[in-house]
Amino acid sequence: MATFALPPGELPNFISPFISGPESNNVDLFQFASQLWRPLYWYGINGEFTINYHLGVGRPPAYSNHGRAVTITLNHYLWSGGRRVTNRDIELWMNLLRAEPAQWVGYVPGNIRDTLTGMSFPKSRPYQFSLTFNRAYSPTWILYQELSSIEPIPQRVWDRTSMQGPVGNYDMTRAGAIAVWKFLTAQSKDASTCASNPLWRVVDGPWKLSAYEPATRPRGPGRATDRIQRLP
Repeated sequence: MATFALPPGELPNFISPFISGPESNNVDLFQFASQLWRPLYWYGINGEFTINYHLGVGRPPAYSNHGRAVTITLNHYLWSGGRRVTNRDIELWMNLLRAEPAQWVGYVPGNIRDTLTGMSFPKSRPYQFSLTFNRAYSPTWILYQELSSIEPIPQRVWDRTSMQGPVGNYDMTRAGAIAVWKFLTAQSKDASTCASNPLWRVVDGPWKLSAYEPATRPRGPGRATDRIQRLP
């Protein structure tokens, strides 16, 4: 268990790892999302800016078609309900990105989403997926700029359009993906439920948020205290 207070004015206001640029800040990027949900590729080994293939969800990418395609096999990580992270969790994130690219904090024209011409998430190989690009790029650029942006999210829990409604495959159409994105965004902006909302209790990272006390003053300097529980 760890408890920490954020400095004045540095208040988290968006918890979902599909982070909204207009709504979020650096606290959301580095205190919430990166601690609760593992990215496809995790940066950092002994202070060096390199990929740590053991802490991220993805194993080293395998390139083909003269650098225009990449296939990735997933490490064995579990969601906090006991289900293994699969390519369907990657697909949900990618479908949200395709539907609402401008709403994602990391989007710039010409980057991931715009460079893709195909995606494959085979049901027969649930721990592997492939991406095809519009041309050959440097493998280093693809890894550090494109693939490291991807964040698996729990499709079996989050692919929904309301808290009362069923989980489905809404993200398989653009209209459905937009509806899912709107639902997750509305839930994510409710800071009072960060620790209690069942959506955010499903994580695959090393920590789970157990309590959150939002600032008592909505304007000017404030204070937010988080308690996060380290998972086994």
